[in-house]
Amino acid sequence: METDNPIRFAAPAPWRIKAAMVPVSLLMLLMLASCAQQPWLHEQAAEPASVPAPEPVVAEERNPTPEQENPAPEQENPTPKKEKTSLWEWNGNDRQISRIEVDLKSQKAHFYDGDKPIGWTYVASGLKKYPTPIGQFAVMEKVSEKRSNLYGKIYDAKGRVVKSNATPGKDRIPAGGRFEGARMPYFMRLTYDGIGLHAGRIPRPGSPASHGCIRMPKKVATLLFERVNLGTKVTITGNGPNYGDYVERQRRARAAEKALAAKKAAQAAKVAKAEPASQTKPATQAKSTNQAAPAPQAAPAPQAAAAPPAAPTSQTEPPTQATRTPEAASATPAAPAPK
Repeated sequence: METDNPIRFAAPAPWRIKAAMVPVSLLMLLMLASCAQQPWLHEQAAEPASVPAPEPVVAEERNPTPEQENPAPEQENPTPKKEKTSLWEWNGNDRQISRIEVDLKSQKAHFYDGDKPIGWTYVASGLKKYPTPIGQFAVMEKVSEKRSNLYGKIYDAKGRVVKSNATPGKDRIPAGGRFEGARMPYFMRLTYDGIGLHAGRIPRPGSPASHGCIRMPKKVATLLFERVNLGTKVTITGNGPNYGDYVERQRRARAAEKALAAKKAAQAAKVAKAEPASQTKPATQAKSTNQAAPAPQAAPAPQAAAAPPAAPTSQTEPPTQATRTPEAASATPAAPAPK
């Protein structure tokens, strides 16, 4: 037993220690190398995992911002358009207006010089209770300062308005009060029952608002009044009492009145010629009695009465519908529409 101890516990030789240290040193170097490389591998793995991830997120968050900002001007665009949208437009400079077309459905009027459009405007035609007639018309009269004699306001003795939408004869005027007709500046008559073009409010563009006349913005009415002549054709289309070719109807009415006046004048002349023959009979009887008394001289034959001038067309045009209520019929006779 004792013989084995010296061999087992004997101190190793120095060369053996060195030989044993070589593999240990190599192992430690390998471990250190692996430890030194491990952080680089982590960084390489961490960079692809962390860096690309935020990039798509940031891109997704930033891209919607311009997309949301772009629609904003689109929503704001209607507001400038409304501000730029005018009630009227005029491109005619100093041109004269040869014809006017009014569309009651769109509540717009278009102006032409020949076939060339030179302007347009919103209008306000008659309400359902006071429909504007449709048909072919012509400007028959122009009055720069006109007031209605059918619609207006009633004031009391102290000058206070007691009724703002009044009709004389229908609404009572208090003692000391008065009726004041509604203003219709730059009035251009189209019919003898008071329908015409004039300046007035357009409270709701595209909707009727008047008592039958065709309202226009004041600036447009001023332009028209300066550039429209008597006889300028006006065509009104849409829904309303159909007056047909009003110009032709008035021409025929004037011709019929002239023919009637001529017929009455001829009848008066015929009666005047028959009167002298009846007055000469007493003279013939006096000669047969041998009396010295001279025969009475026949009275001179009266001259034929001159034909009376043709009566002006009636101021009240027979309404096409029984419920038709005209607006602003003129109190003074209007000049007949030119041929």
